[in-house]
Amino acid sequence: MLIGGCNSRDFGHGSVVCVCNASYCDEIIPLQPPEAGKIQVAISSKAGSRWNITELQFQEHENDVVSAEAVFYIDKNKATLYQEIIGFGGAFTDAAGMNIMSVAEPLQNLILRNTACIRDHTALTEPSKFIKKKAYYSSEGLEYSLSRVPVGGTDFSIYPYTYDDLDLGKTDPELYNFTLAPEDLIYKIPLLKRAISMSSTPLKLFASAWSAPGWMKDSGKIMGKGKLLKQYYSTWAKYYIMFFERYAEHNITFWGLTAQNEPTDGLVEYFNFNALGWTSFEQAQWIGEYLGPALRNSSFAYLQVMVLDDNRFLLPKWVDDVMSDSQASEYVSGVAVHWYLDWVTPPHVLDLTHDRNPHLFLLYTEACTGSYLNLSSVP
Repeated sequence: MLIGGCNSRDFGHGSVVCVCNASYCDEIIPLQPPEAGKIQVAISSKAGSRWNITELQFQEHENDVVSAEAVFYIDKNKATLYQEIIGFGGAFTDAAGMNIMSVAEPLQNLILRNTACIRDHTALTEPSKFIKKKAYYSSEGLEYSLSRVPVGGTDFSIYPYTYDDLDLGKTDPELYNFTLAPEDLIYKIPLLKRAISMSSTPLKLFASAWSAPGWMKDSGKIMGKGKLLKQYYSTWAKYYIMFFERYAEHNITFWGLTAQNEPTDGLVEYFNFNALGWTSFEQAQWIGEYLGPALRNSSFAYLQVMVLDDNRFLLPKWVDDVMSDSQASEYVSGVAVHWYLDWVTPPHVLDLTHDRNPHLFLLYTEACTGSYLNLSSVP
């Protein structure tokens, strides 16, 4: 069923998604500046309308006897007083890579770059017969400009892994065994290269780690509750540097990193996927004394460092704690936030965080549906 150009499918979340397949994908038409006296309205809706564009004409109100024309003034000098958008995007997880790579290459191209219909069925074997419209990474599509790249395995991987996993009882403080995983070489890096080549502007890539190797943690395990042993604070900072170096060897550069994905996960008893626990003060110490200096002394000193990378009920205290550390505050550029418990915390905490630290940007870095499918009381 097509609704407003959308091949719709309802997954029971109060809206529909538009499905792309080998024969059809809804198209996003770039907006062009309208003629003088006209405006354009682009509408998307829960019912399935996708970028339906209507052109309207400015008209004089019949009761307006003062002037025959309306004048709108835009004060560009006030632009910096309002919210600036860093960008929009998604994550290059193992799950995303596996799903994209599981379909035929023409359909992979459709997912990554082409959003128009295939001219005929032979396009499945002759990719040149695709109409060249780019979906995610160009001015002719969604123009994704941000992408999150996991450092090692995540809960969107089929097994727990890091880049320096060893047999029980072994350690590697100098990271001699550090190596990228097959998932990086088969899924993440190839897809990142394709996305970068399709983008009309440089992508802002940022890295996030879910867990350190088990031998670095007091639990000895990648998954579940566990903190980083202090003797490996320097090693863990070096681990990040080596990740950026390995990706640079594939001509992939980053814009930033988060100090830890959901640092409170690793403080939870019986937590069931990759995690590394930190308190706000421990994170501040690691950033100020280890990560920051490691970045400063490398070729990656320009990277934007984000703290928290967790749910907003931790705001503003988490950021207050980190920024009260004079060493850590020197290296922090932004605050990363997740959306999972937004209904229990008012958005005002974002304002408080900004008011107390106006030089830090706030960026929602993770949002995923399906986490609470079995909790009927959750909105």
